[in-house]
Formats: sequence, structure tokens, C-alpha cells
Amino acid sequence: MISGFHKLYPALEQTEKVRILIGLKTDQKTFELLQQAKEQQELLLRSHAEVKEELPAEVLSELEHANDSAQVEQGIETFITWIKSGKLR
Repeated sequence: MISGFHKLYPALEQTEKVRILIGLKTDQKTFELLQQAKEQQELLLRSHAEVKEELPAEVLSELEHANDSAQVEQGIETFITWIKSGKLR
């Protein structure tokens, strides 16, 4: 999600607040993750603290596998800025 943000943010620049929701159409990776969560019910029962602890590793993994381009980097920087400012939730 983060590495693909560069494709979305230009159209959202003038938007005051943005919430990212999963739509009716999902890509293969999203589908696989949903299936995995369904099969492993303990994933759904994790505490807030456990999720918060695991999130940095998941984000790092996504960034390590992202395309190395100026567009992706700008998208990631914008994503971080918008999260810090509260524009993106």
C-alpha cells in the first residue's frame, strides 16, 4: 500500500482529510492476506500492542520490495507527512 501511494496522492492533494478503505475490488496480494487472516483466527485476536509491535517489520518489508524510483520515494514521503499531520488516517 505505501509503495503504491505515489499513484494516489496527486489527486488527493487538495483534500482536507483522507481515510484509506479497502474497496470491493482487491488485488491478489490483498486477497491472499485476507484468506490467511481468515485461516489463522489468532491474527484477528491480537492486541493493539502486538499489532503495533509487528507493524514496523511489515512496513519495512514492503519498502524493501518496492520499486526504487523517485515517484515511489515521493509517495512514501507524502504518506509519512500526511500521517504526521493527521490528514491521512
